[in-house]
Amino acid sequence: MDKQIMYVDFAGGRNAYPAAIVSGDESESYRVERFKTGRHNMCWTRWDMWYIKDGIIHHAVHMGVMNTVAHCRPTKRKSMRF
Repeated sequence: MDKQIMYVDFAGGRNAYPAAIVSGDESESYRVERFKTGRHNMCWTRWDMWYIKDGIIHHAVHMGVMNTVAHCRPTKRKSMRF
């Protein structure tokens, strides 16, 4: 499993939601297929996002409200059903 650090592109203004996952040099961009918000003990919020890259479902985790960094890794899932 290869971990990657990518960035989250938020859309929606006041009620922001994650719209895309973007690579560091902005050469790759992937649409967020599904996301879920939760609580985190130090960063207040945690965003779990799933996107498809080369036919493989990837999971990205973004914590906090003051940055756009997301930690990404591929999953073993074959479909987007949860």
